[in-house]
Amino acid sequence: MEKLVRQLDGFIGWLQGALESTGDWTPPEAHLDALKLYLDTHLAFKLNVDSHKALKESIVEDGTALLAIMPAQQSGLRDILRMVSGQWEQLRLQIRRQHAWMLRALRLIRARLLLPAEGPPPDRPQAEPPSGLQDTRRDALREMAAKLGDLRDISPAGR
Repeated sequence: MEKLVRQLDGFIGWLQGALESTGDWTPPEAHLDALKLYLDTHLAFKLNVDSHKALKESIVEDGTALLAIMPAQQSGLRDILRMVSGQWEQLRLQIRRQHAWMLRALRLIRARLLLPAEGPPPDRPQAEPPSGLQDTRRDALREMAAKLGDLRDISPAGR
């Protein structure tokens, strides 16, 4: 029981801090460098959340088992377990929302890169970026798309 209480205390503190940090999330800017930084930050955050998944599952499992053998403590513990599960789902929802924002930004960047922008005035020819720069940008887009594609386990089934 003491182990569960220590685990709960630490996990709830971490979970509330993680949720607080998502409160100021905004969609990324649709610029290649901004999206790269946003993606790196997102991946680090998601890795941190994923690293706590086993602890969350252990707490819920141990707490549920404890509910079965200690009926006197049921209501308080049940409420805590519900709160932990609810906040965990909120966190997963925030991660899915951030993922959708990044996909949207990636599509906008890809469209801008592949479609020519509004041309310059007719008396001035449009300067094309060097093909090496275009290739570098396309490679960066492919890399980010691959990373985002690898995050498909953030669906509700990936709890």
